[in-house]
Amino acid sequence: MNRMPLYFEANRGQADAAVLFMARGEGYTLFLTREDAVLLMRTNEQATTKTKIKTAGFRLPKATTVRIRLANAKAPSAVRGLDPLPTRVNYFIGNDPARWRSGVPTYSRVAYREVYPGIDLVYYGNRGKLEFDFIVSPGADLQQIGLEYTGVDEVKIADNGQLILKIDGGELHQSPPKIYQKFNDERQPIEGNYVLTDNNRIGFEVAEYAANHPLIIDPMLEFSSYLGGSANDRATDIAVDNSGNIYVCGYTLSADFPTTATAFDTSYNLGFDGFVAKIDTASGMLSYATYLGGSGDDRALGIDVDEFGSAFVTGRAWSTDFPYTSGAYQTTPSPAGDAFVSKLNINGSSLIYSTYLGANGAEEGRDISVDDQGRAHFAGWTGSTNFPVTANAYQLMYGGLGDAFLARFSSSGNQLSYATYLGGNGIEEANSVALDDANRSYLTGVTYATDFPTTGGAFQETKPGGQFDSEAFAASISSSANYVSYLGGNGDDVGYGISVN
Repeated sequence: MNRMPLYFEANRGQADAAVLFMARGEGYTLFLTREDAVLLMRTNEQATTKTKIKTAGFRLPKATTVRIRLANAKAPSAVRGLDPLPTRVNYFIGNDPARWRSGVPTYSRVAYREVYPGIDLVYYGNRGKLEFDFIVSPGADLQQIGLEYTGVDEVKIADNGQLILKIDGGELHQSPPKIYQKFNDERQPIEGNYVLTDNNRIGFEVAEYAANHPLIIDPMLEFSSYLGGSANDRATDIAVDNSGNIYVCGYTLSADFPTTATAFDTSYNLGFDGFVAKIDTASGMLSYATYLGGSGDDRALGIDVDEFGSAFVTGRAWSTDFPYTSGAYQTTPSPAGDAFVSKLNINGSSLIYSTYLGANGAEEGRDISVDDQGRAHFAGWTGSTNFPVTANAYQLMYGGLGDAFLARFSSSGNQLSYATYLGGNGIEEANSVALDDANRSYLTGVTYATDFPTTGGAFQETKPGGQFDSEAFAASISSSANYVSYLGGNGDDVGYGISVN
């Protein structure tokens, strides 16, 4: 998500009331209030991986905040979004539908009018970077402009003209300002630089210019020297609809506006929300971005789309208030986290259905495929001894240590029409599921078991590797016929993806 062009969301209740607009960049979230700009930035911490294969596990990241305030500025006469974009943003955060927000408009720029007499301020993105321009009208005094930074340890100007903000754990760089005037649509560069006054206040020193023409002062913020990039934000799966539009799911930093109580804390914990994004390939624009999650850590890991353009998502929810819909199959999760399945409408602006699926242990949905009847087939792993298998399951009993599972919801999403374990005396995980024209499920993944429940006549009925080696598996499971086989050699093997011709 953070590698998309920067856009500014109007606040329609998805953020604190003090926020007017917000934007998400690579490793940071920007909140624009009437008085200041607040940067909530993820600190650069190394990721840690869990022992589960292909389970993207990380410590919850820390964050720090920097506030940029205009010194001695007056309240702007207006704050407006400029250049509306077709992108709409939707928030299904928490299980109270009254707090959900959909159709949030986006803009490519935000303008503050008359922050100083004769001076406007405009925020915008440039190739994903955050920029802001001071537009100095003819006759206005640019010496009025002053930037005050709070939440930083030191502000200094480097020999190359960059502004360096020292923060706990690293630095932020603000490139030397580009200063220019326009004459007949051509830019005329003007010499200038930052000047540092007292109390971490920054102003601008500008060479002689045509005072009867507007002057533009354009700094750019660089975050790469400080932040961990997008290491903790991930796109995890992709799908394409009949028109060639692209659907992406994953998880992204869950950033709440830092209130007064936390604004100047050195750091604090953040979590993740799942996201679904649709990209219109004809225009190259983001059609919608929808966030799914609760108060805990939630991740979307698999996505598919039906013939009508509705996205189906599965993943893992740790939140006890993950958004579920009326009549959901399961509304209460286990403390260890459960799988979830959510179906969005074609605009991403409402949940057609959303439910947990789990039992007394942990579950995670890894992949999902939708059949021609609108039924979601999804697979992953379970650590529950009482996972809700159905009477016609291929395997009714838990194998131990963690089993793969395959499940199917009815088209309405409120009935579990099929569910089975698939595992033996070791760890199993299903990583991918695909369907054939008869709606039979094919899956692959990994097993460590020596007694994996293969079928007679399978390509590899017995474990080909050593006792502690991992093996890939391939399986075809339906109500009428089943096929399960190891697929490996004398080393470690893992199945990550499967397709059916």
